[in-house]
Amino acid sequence: MMEPGTRISQPKPEWMILKLSIPSGHSEECIIKATLDGNITETHRTDLQLWNTFDIDLYSKYRESPLSIGEVCV
Repeated sequence: MMEPGTRISQPKPEWMILKLSIPSGHSEECIIKATLDGNITETHRTDLQLWNTFDIDLYSKYRESPLSIGEVCV
Protein backbone atom coordinates (compact mmCIF):
# COMPACT_ATOMS: atom_id res chain seq x y z
CA MET A 1 0.00 0.00 0.00
CA MET A 2 1.34 3.42 -0.93
CA GLU A 3 0.62 6.77 0.65
CA PRO A 4 0.61 10.07 -1.29
CA GLY A 5 4.18 11.26 -1.81
CA THR A 6 5.62 7.75 -1.35
CA ARG A 7 8.20 6.62 -3.90
CA ILE A 8 9.04 2.98 -4.59
CA SER A 9 12.04 2.00 -6.68
CA GLN A 10 12.66 -1.54 -7.89
CA PRO A 11 15.65 -2.40 -10.11
CA LYS A 12 15.24 -4.73 -13.07
CA PRO A 13 16.07 -8.32 -12.05
CA GLU A 14 19.38 -9.73 -13.31
CA TRP A 15 17.66 -12.31 -15.53
CA MET A 16 15.75 -9.50 -17.27
CA ILE A 17 18.90 -7.43 -17.82
CA LEU A 18 20.59 -10.45 -19.39
CA LYS A 19 17.55 -11.20 -21.57
CA LEU A 20 17.39 -7.59 -22.79
CA SER A 21 21.16 -7.48 -23.44
CA ILE A 22 21.29 -10.33 -25.97
CA PRO A 23 21.12 -9.39 -28.77
CA SER A 24 22.07 -5.76 -28.24
CA GLY A 25 19.05 -3.43 -28.43
CA HIS A 26 16.55 -6.25 -27.80
CA SER A 27 13.20 -5.23 -26.29
CA GLU A 28 10.19 -6.97 -24.77
CA GLU A 29 6.60 -5.73 -24.81
CA CYS A 30 5.63 -4.69 -21.32
CA ILE A 31 2.28 -3.69 -19.80
CA ILE A 32 2.24 -1.89 -16.45
CA LYS A 33 -1.12 -1.68 -14.73
CA ALA A 34 -1.79 0.17 -11.46
CA THR A 35 -5.07 0.52 -9.57
CA LEU A 36 -5.81 3.23 -7.01
CA ASP A 37 -8.38 2.63 -4.25
CA GLY A 38 -9.91 -0.19 -6.28
CA ASN A 39 -11.61 2.14 -8.77
CA ILE A 40 -9.06 4.16 -10.80
CA THR A 41 -6.86 2.10 -13.13
CA GLU A 42 -4.03 3.33 -15.31
CA THR A 43 -2.34 1.13 -17.92
CA HIS A 44 0.91 1.87 -19.76
CA ARG A 45 2.09 -0.28 -22.68
CA THR A 46 5.65 0.02 -24.00
CA ASP A 47 8.68 -1.86 -25.20
CA LEU A 48 10.86 -2.61 -22.19
CA GLN A 49 14.53 -1.97 -22.88
CA LEU A 50 17.68 -1.69 -20.79
CA TRP A 51 17.56 2.11 -20.72
CA ASN A 52 13.96 2.81 -19.75
CA THR A 53 12.35 2.88 -16.33
CA PHE A 54 8.88 3.74 -15.03
CA ASP A 55 7.35 5.93 -12.33
CA ILE A 56 3.92 5.53 -10.78
CA ASP A 57 2.72 8.81 -9.27
CA LEU A 58 -0.13 9.21 -6.79
CA TYR A 59 -1.75 12.62 -6.38
CA SER A 60 1.13 14.45 -8.07
CA LYS A 61 0.67 18.19 -8.22
CA TYR A 62 1.98 18.04 -11.81
CA ARG A 63 -0.68 15.60 -13.08
CA GLU A 64 -4.38 16.00 -13.72
CA SER A 65 -5.26 12.42 -12.75
CA PRO A 66 -4.69 11.14 -9.20
CA LEU A 67 -2.84 8.14 -10.70
CA SER A 68 -0.30 8.29 -13.51
CA ILE A 69 2.42 6.07 -14.98
CA GLY A 70 5.37 7.73 -16.66
CA GLU A 71 8.29 6.37 -18.64
CA VAL A 72 11.83 7.72 -18.39
CA CYS A 73 14.75 6.87 -20.69
CA VAL A 74 18.11 6.93 -18.97
